[in-house]
Amino acid sequence: MRALYLVFILSLFGCVSNSVRPELSTEINYQKDLYMEVRRWQNNAWSAPKVIEGMGVVQKAQGYKFKVIPPGDADMITVLSCHREWKTPNPKRVGDSWFKTGFYEFDIWPTEEHEINKTCSFDTGVYEKVAGRHAWGLIVIESEREQLPATVKCNGSTQVFRGTSVCQAKRGLIQSIHFDRRVLATKVAGCELDEPKDKRNWVYQMPESECVVYFVDEKNPDMIHKAVLFGYDSIAIRGVE
Repeated sequence: MRALYLVFILSLFGCVSNSVRPELSTEINYQKDLYMEVRRWQNNAWSAPKVIEGMGVVQKAQGYKFKVIPPGDADMITVLSCHREWKTPNPKRVGDSWFKTGFYEFDIWPTEEHEINKTCSFDTGVYEKVAGRHAWGLIVIESEREQLPATVKCNGSTQVFRGTSVCQAKRGLIQSIHFDRRVLATKVAGCELDEPKDKRNWVYQMPESECVVYFVDEKNPDMIHKAVLFGYDSIAIRGVE
């Protein structure tokens, strides 16, 4: 699906010379490395920004303000959720000066029925017409249902998550997720994890592309953890020679 989506976005730009556009294969999942600052609308005010590079988890809110700093210019910004897609052609850059690069800013107001209650993720893409310095980022929203904490060891770092976690690493590399109790994991084709004997310390190879795995307390099915995994194939090479 993501491959077809990339083809569609690139087709919006029309014909661009091969001498200035990097080759982007539709068969490759590129690392998500878009720099983002996300604010939540709460108590009739915007929260302090949370900095996310590539992938991250934010708390549930009525609205979100995104500030993105791509590696190049933006001729198109897209946001894809489980319910809809936003497209912003020719977005206006904010904050340009002689001393710093500007950024792009936009708001998202999720729908109650389809996005807030479903705790949709927001997959953001920034596309540049000529130089081809595209970038991607994924924001995962915490759910009130997922309350089972976990320690995630991902791509050389260790982080404790409350009930929703993310992990991004090159496909095939070994990662792990750890619980303080015995848990069971959902089994979806392409996203299966080998079950450990203790059912607490799950060691796995990063699957291909995006996978969502739910871990459920063996004794209390109301305690759930959602893990969003993204196994990329390559790092995007941007710019021109």
